[in-house]
Amino acid sequence: MKARVVVLVVLVIAAMCWPGGAWAVTEPEKRDCESEALSNATGVASIRLDHDGRTFTKVSSVLTLRVPGTWPHATKLLFGEGSESYRMAMRCLVRGSDAHVEWWGEWRQRNPVVTPVGNTGDVKVTVASYGWIDQRQTLVMGSWTITARRTTWSIAFTPPTTLYAVRWQNITVDPGTPGATYAFPKPATATGDTALVWKEAGDRGAPNYVEVRLVPAWPRSWAAQDDNFPYSVASWGGELLWQLALVGTLWWAIVVFPRHGVAHAGVERVRTNLWLWSCSLLVVNFIAFGDDLYLKWHRVFENDANWLPQTAYAPYGWITTAAAGTVLLLFGRPSPRIVALGALLMTLVVTPFLWVMTGGLKTTIFAQPMADLHPSVVAVLLASCGSSGLLLIGTIAAAWRLARDGGLFARPRKAELQLLPTVLGVTIALAGLGVCFVAARELQWQRASWPSALINPGPDGYGELHWAQLRHDLLWFSTHVQSWWMGKIWVLSGLAILAVLRVRCASSTPGVIARSLPGAVDRLLLLTFFPCMVGMAIGVYTNSGAVVWLWFFLYLVTPAIVLRAVAHRTVLSLQTAGAGIPLGEALAATDRTALVDKARRYREIHAQLRRLDRGQADEESVQRRQLEPRLRALHRLRSPRMRRDLLPPGVSVVDAALSLGPRDSWWSNGVRAARIAQWIALPFSGVLIWQSMFYGDALTGTLYDSFGLPDALLEFVFWQVGYASAGFLLGAYWYQLPGRRGPVKAIPLSIAYTAPIGLFALGNWALDEEQTNLALGSAAMLLVLTLTGIVMDLDTFRTERRFWQSKLELLLSVYQMRYFSLQGAWILAQLAALATIWQLFDDPAGPPVNETSK
Repeated sequence: MKARVVVLVVLVIAAMCWPGGAWAVTEPEKRDCESEALSNATGVASIRLDHDGRTFTKVSSVLTLRVPGTWPHATKLLFGEGSESYRMAMRCLVRGSDAHVEWWGEWRQRNPVVTPVGNTGDVKVTVASYGWIDQRQTLVMGSWTITARRTTWSIAFTPPTTLYAVRWQNITVDPGTPGATYAFPKPATATGDTALVWKEAGDRGAPNYVEVRLVPAWPRSWAAQDDNFPYSVASWGGELLWQLALVGTLWWAIVVFPRHGVAHAGVERVRTNLWLWSCSLLVVNFIAFGDDLYLKWHRVFENDANWLPQTAYAPYGWITTAAAGTVLLLFGRPSPRIVALGALLMTLVVTPFLWVMTGGLKTTIFAQPMADLHPSVVAVLLASCGSSGLLLIGTIAAAWRLARDGGLFARPRKAELQLLPTVLGVTIALAGLGVCFVAARELQWQRASWPSALINPGPDGYGELHWAQLRHDLLWFSTHVQSWWMGKIWVLSGLAILAVLRVRCASSTPGVIARSLPGAVDRLLLLTFFPCMVGMAIGVYTNSGAVVWLWFFLYLVTPAIVLRAVAHRTVLSLQTAGAGIPLGEALAATDRTALVDKARRYREIHAQLRRLDRGQADEESVQRRQLEPRLRALHRLRSPRMRRDLLPPGVSVVDAALSLGPRDSWWSNGVRAARIAQWIALPFSGVLIWQSMFYGDALTGTLYDSFGLPDALLEFVFWQVGYASAGFLLGAYWYQLPGRRGPVKAIPLSIAYTAPIGLFALGNWALDEEQTNLALGSAAMLLVLTLTGIVMDLDTFRTERRFWQSKLELLLSVYQMRYFSLQGAWILAQLAALATIWQLFDDPAGPPVNETSK
């Protein structure tokens, strides 16, 4: 039954993908382009290389042809774009006489514009295309061939042979900064700073072959070699070092554990989980990165022209994906039934793999146009789905164990991960990924094969080639899933850290604030939590992750430096007026309720004093001399050294209450701040996703990426997770942050978040690369933490909410007019900064994902 369902799904997807023309039995269009009749045609061609403010050089070309009405196929250009006659005529103009073409490097925002020229019968055709120089190889785009070598690039005007009779009126080549180093033949003139122009002269048109060479700036040259040795090895090695840095920091925390341990069984359990998870993370990363490093070292994927021999490595992707999932599953220790499911999925992977290894299934034949490959298709489909499903199940099991043992579930749940919900969730996820993968690959195929003849029967016809491409994509499905999914499991490291922090805080003995602060292990884990869950994914220069690991340490030490710098400016570090001890040694979390009550009386007395100062007192009003002793009494507190100590000078009872936060421990404050920040961040996460994945050229990249739409959804969730994690740190560090109001406490963490981004942006500026959403992300984080701090202050006085008509009135009462005005102006300034950044939005400078080995 399961096999029937699988075969049915494959057939349905194939039917959805297959163009209607491929199934027709109409006679194919005559393939003779009759190019001799184009001798009266005229043309204008231009190309421009844009290097500025980009990681990759963008190439834009425009081809304009005036086709005479005497050309036999001219009228066909006016037919519908889905017409086979239209495709044949357009193919003659932009591709040549071949019935089938595949140009994977060319992109078009729209189809060619066809316009009749008056009543002459002539037709004007304008074709605009673009692409990126993102690999060290030849890019064929429009009537141009761009060859990227190690240090020198060349641009050649190479129109198809069908256009050799066209009279070229103008050919323009703009190589961009710093200009050309060679041009053949000699250009007629120049325009702008770097553009060269060839024009018709008398009865002679511009040459039908032009070549320009240039030496690009080294950042553009390096970016175009990211798939070549040794750049590719350095890039993957740098990303592996980031993971190793995380594992090493977790091991450091585990070493520190015995010296700062808490005697509790739950603590030992989460410590063991942290140790096992770090080891599992190490193994999984060596599996995921190790095979890539091996293949990059041996230069297997340097040349896309070798796509067919490269398919021999696809089955190893099944094994590595399944192996990574197995390691995660073993760490998760789920129920025996889920383990049996994992074993079944592994069997589905190993069996086709052995079939390939024994020569029964040859990938080089599987990816070529052939018939009668249905058993092979089913085998590859099972291997791809089995390995990908095992990876997803292993991730779920690992996350479940970390959350369960750490007590992170909001409500009591069953101790074991249930089989049915797991299977249902993974099946839906795999189905969604499969549909998105097929849809994206179909878009890629339609783009690359345009305008090939749809009605083209035979072994090398459109239908057979389409099937072959689908089978080729199926071979690499699990490899794509592994590469995509491995960039998401950083969340599990955050769960492992949170589990340890929660259990350690819950196991500690309540006392004065100074003794209830995070211990040495907690501080190290909180610092590790910052690069793992909060820090922006930055550090990639010239499309290389060689130095990305440095930003892990920057995000690790920056909050430590900031907290050390402001430690003496916190309210709880100020000395009391009587005993001269830090306020944190005189207050405990249990004093928060009494302080909130005192703070209310304090504000009421101050309100009476203001009315006295304004002359608004009546006969029943008390005098100032009667109110002042009551104010002094509110500043009294008990400390370990004095029974009747006083708050530090300049610190009011409202300041003292706000310094404790709305909850009774640093963990509870962190959880509360995380929940607040998550709601506040919703619009900011939406804007960031829209700007980075749906605005301008980014939309093309999202739609053509194999997992673009699922990635957009997950990226939105991960932005939310990042903001919630930043809110958690704000609450966890609440006692240790300076300032008497929440918005001020948000500033140090915002500085710790922004400083590494500023350093990265400085590097981008020096290399003339795009800044993407760095400024927006920094400004959004500051505003989210500022608003979170305000809501935390309101939550501290939540018991008074029923006495006020609105939260704004309560906030005004807590902050008083002076603080309220300052915080209002501060928020307005941040909103103005965000609005300014919004106005400066520009198209993302990166290319769409061109996932093909063909």
